[in-house]
Amino acid sequence: MFEIIFNSTLSQLIVMILFIVAGFILKKTNVLKDGALGVLSKLVTYLFLPAVLVNSFMTQFTVDNLSLYGEVLLFSLVVSMVTIPLGLLLGKLLVKNDDFLKKIYQYGFIYSNFTYIGIPLIQAIAPEFEMHYLIFTIIPQFCFALWALPELLIPKAEETEEEKKTFSQSVVIYLKRLLTPIFIGLFIGIILGLTGLGQILPQFLTTTIKQASGCMSVTAMLLTGVVIASYNIKDILVDYKIYIASVLRLIAIPVVLGFLLKLIMIITGLESDYMMLILLVYTAMPLGLNTVIIPSAYGKETSSAAGMALVSHIIGIISMPLVIALMMLL
Repeated sequence: MFEIIFNSTLSQLIVMILFIVAGFILKKTNVLKDGALGVLSKLVTYLFLPAVLVNSFMTQFTVDNLSLYGEVLLFSLVVSMVTIPLGLLLGKLLVKNDDFLKKIYQYGFIYSNFTYIGIPLIQAIAPEFEMHYLIFTIIPQFCFALWALPELLIPKAEETEEEKKTFSQSVVIYLKRLLTPIFIGLFIGIILGLTGLGQILPQFLTTTIKQASGCMSVTAMLLTGVVIASYNIKDILVDYKIYIASVLRLIAIPVVLGFLLKLIMIITGLESDYMMLILLVYTAMPLGLNTVIIPSAYGKETSSAAGMALVSHIIGIISMPLVIALMMLL
């Protein structure tokens, strides 16, 4: 059992890493110019990831499955009640003198690369649980991210008065931020799934959505490589904190949460392989790229964030299949 889980996870990760390396080489050799980062990022955000959501939700989010997916959503909310305070605490303990750097670490501890790495991985090793994973991550985590992005990654000095009002006082403006391509894709998929319209769409339309969905994984991996290639590797690997953060993100957090879940299962008599698997895939992923992309757009120095992204993706080649395989055997 261990060998099957480990090998399937590792083989998929190797494929993903090769695409990351391809993006890295293409950027370093200047085949992809400076504007490539924005183009790839927009393709993922505005087209391919929404297509993944529409494709999955319109076929699987049906009335018959609502009770099961409600359980997944509740599980995700409970996990968030643990991971968010834990991430804030770890960042505060690791960085004491630089308030903005502390927030970058806090965001990294709270949010792994659960979309660009997590979605392709769950599609490869357990496609039968892809819908569970999407509900677990997309609905609650992106809602929480509407708080975390401006609070932790946007420099306060750069905020306008409207932005300050947005996240501290105005619920209306907050709700408007839900009108992103990701949430629009989610909403369309839910409507198509619940009404059954997803089953009667013209074949050319469903084929288009499915093929666009299939582009997400490769494009996201190339984007990761381009982001990492934008920095001088020697300069970003000298800070010992990025190694501590990577170990905490990749090993300590998923192991601790995995044991807590197993303890709860023993106490309650609940047995659920899918809960353990999606928890591990969500928590054992490398640090995300938002800590690099968003602060850099405001002119902030992000070498530490780039270092965390690079180191955690390298360590993750071994840690992710090991952690997932070992914890699934509990």
